[in-house]
Amino acid sequence: DMAHSEEIALACDKTAGGWDWSGGVSYNTALVFIKPHAVNEAVKSFVSSELTAQGMKIIAEGGLTGPEIEKHGIIDNHYAAIATNAMKVDPADIKVADDKKAAFQEAFETSWESVVSAGTVLNVTKALEVLAQNGKGLAAVWDKGVNKIKLASGCYVAKCTYAMVNNDEGDDVGVPCEEGEDD
Repeated sequence: DMAHSEEIALACDKTAGGWDWSGGVSYNTALVFIKPHAVNEAVKSFVSSELTAQGMKIIAEGGLTGPEIEKHGIIDNHYAAIATNAMKVDPADIKVADDKKAAFQEAFETSWESVVSAGTVLNVTKALEVLAQNGKGLAAVWDKGVNKIKLASGCYVAKCTYAMVNNDEGDDVGVPCEEGEDD
């Protein structure tokens, strides 16, 4: 749609500088970016050679500084959809492709539909609530999780085993534990 094309053109203009996008954006045009931690000459050369080897034409190149990225909210906008899925979308509303459902079945020996209907798969907001944890505590549970797989764009699942224990403040909180641990 036109709004989407304008958004793409704006992003391309910010990175490609003076490229003339007035004729619109073709759906055969792509904006490729290298994440900041990976930007170096070897990676830029690799990306360029791989795209060219696949018959693609690079029409412009550019770069953004950290302050420019922050000023335009580029990372916030990029990760907004991922954050929305993680925090707000109910697992039952996630569109999971059949091949990803099969991968889930293989990894967890149960179907995606069964864990959704049982309420045992949680988004971040619900997990924080159930575990009475903050982000750091939830990250500790996630880090101990097993069979991490990607179900959809920005949507990852893992089997996380936790035990409810009383913390120093007298509250029950979920902490990571090994499967079968009963303390």
